[in-house]
This record gives sequence, C-alpha cells and structure tokens, in this order.
Amino acid sequence: KMPEETGVDLSRPKVIGIGAAGVLAALALGYFLNLFLQANGKGGIPEWISLLLAAVIFLIIFLLQTLFIKSATLLNGILILESLALAAPFVLRFSLYVLLAYASALFFFWLGAARGQHEMDNQVKVKFFRIERHTLPHVLTGLSLFMSLVYVNIIGLDQLGVTKKQIQAMLNPAEPLIQRLVAKDFTMDLSVYQFTDLIITEQLTAQLGIQ
Repeated sequence: KMPEETGVDLSRPKVIGIGAAGVLAALALGYFLNLFLQANGKGGIPEWISLLLAAVIFLIIFLLQTLFIKSATLLNGILILESLALAAPFVLRFSLYVLLAYASALFFFWLGAARGQHEMDNQVKVKFFRIERHTLPHVLTGLSLFMSLVYVNIIGLDQLGVTKKQIQAMLNPAEPLIQRLVAKDFTMDLSVYQFTDLIITEQLTAQLGIQ
C-alpha cells in the first residue's frame, strides 16, 4: 500500500537515476505507441498490454521525479529529454504534426511538474495522493494531445475525413506562441524543409548578432 505521506530526501545519484529511468520509460512508451498506431490499433493483446504497461511505468516515474527532484534546472532538462525520447520513434515520419506533438507533451509535462511541486511547497509534509491529483491530469492531457497528433501524422488527413485547412484552422491559435518561443516568422503553412531552414537562419542570425 502506498503511504499517504513521504519524504523527499534522495542522494544525487538516485535523483539522476530517476531522471534516466523517466527518459527510458518515455522512449519505451513512444516505441510501443508507434507500433500500436502503425497497426492502426488492431494489434493483439500483447501490443495493448505493452503500451498500457509502458504508460503506467512512465506515469509512476514522472510522479516520483516530481516529488524527489528539487532542482528546477535538472527537472526541466529531464522533461525536455523525456519529450524528445517520446517523439524519437516518430522521427522517420517527421512533420509539423510531430513537432507540435513534441511541444504539446513538453508543455503539459512542465505544467504537471510545476503544479505538483507548487502544491508540495505549500505542505509541511508531502501528501502523495494530493500531489498526484495536481500532477497526473496535466501529464495525461499532454500524452493525449501527443497521441492524437502523431496519429494524424501516421494515417494522414484523408483517412480521417478532415481537410488540411480544417486542421490549420484549429492550430492557428498556437502560431503566436510558436513564433514567440521558436521562430518569429513561423506559420502553419511552412513545409518541414522551410521550417528547418527558418530555424537554422534564426540561429545563425542570433549567433552572429545580426538584427
């Protein structure tokens, strides 16, 4: 039985171990999700069990790292790596949908960890199940958005009966945020190659100090 209250003192090697386990769990989740979606959800019981088990393990480790990793810099770095690991199995089919899936996962992972740690800071003793209620709903939202976007990327819009313009209309509200965080000239109309060229140009401009 999980105790209602728990401490938060761990040595640095154990903290790093939790972070590494989270990255590996995210990679496994992405791998099994990719297999599941390629089979169009028609895989057998082993595929379902593998995907479900990977998701449960990831959620447990995510909650543990929220509880035990106090360094914001370390935790944010782990969240970035976990989001990258989750998206890694889909890199061969890379598109703006995969990029948006990665960004969605990262944002909601960060939000879940931040909410959980904020609640933890307001407690004299950490109450496990209370932290869980403030953390996991955001993580599940991020995973749901990630799965939806990579699913669209794999099967294509034609199979869904949705046009590209309809998808763009739904995603257009995110343009200002991406322009602010990634590239100021970003638009949803860019191809993957145009987006890559834009990122490289902006990075070179920033490095050379060109206005």
